[in-house]
Amino acid sequence: MYNYKFIEHTADIAVELTSSTIEELFLCAVDAWNKAMLDAEILYDDEKIKLDFEAESLEELLVNFLSEINYLFLSKKWFCTSVEDIKLHHTNNYKLTVRLAGLTVQPSKIDFKEEIKAITYHRLEIKKEKDEYTTRIIFDI
Repeated sequence: MYNYKFIEHTADIAVELTSSTIEELFLCAVDAWNKAMLDAEILYDDEKIKLDFEAESLEELLVNFLSEINYLFLSKKWFCTSVEDIKLHHTNNYKLTVRLAGLTVQPSKIDFKEEIKAITYHRLEIKKEKDEYTTRIIFDI
C-alpha cells in the first residue's frame, strides 16, 4: 500500500518514501515510523486524537507531525496505530489537521524493535518530480 524502503544508515534508521500526493507521503511516513518500531502490526485502537500543526515548510510540518507521534509514545506510552483523517492546506503557511488512532501500551508487554529518540532534519527534503513526491527521513535511535 505505502511505498517506502528502509536504507542502510551507519547509526540510525533511514527510510526513503514515495507517493502520489503529499498527504499520502505523510501517511507513508507514519507507517514507516510504525514499522521501525514494531515487527508486527497492532490492528486495534481504543482512542482517537485530533491534532493540528502549522509550519513554514512541508519538511518542518512533517518533522513536527512525526515528532508529536513519537512524543506521544515516549512520554505517554500512547502508540499511534493509524491515521484516519488527514487534511493539508497551504495558505501563508502549511497547515495539517489529522485524527490519529491508537492505544496506550505497556512497553514491557510488547516487543518493540527500536526506540526512536527523535525525527531529524538530516538530509530531509520533500521533492515533487513529475507526479511523485519523494523524501528521506532519518529516525535517530
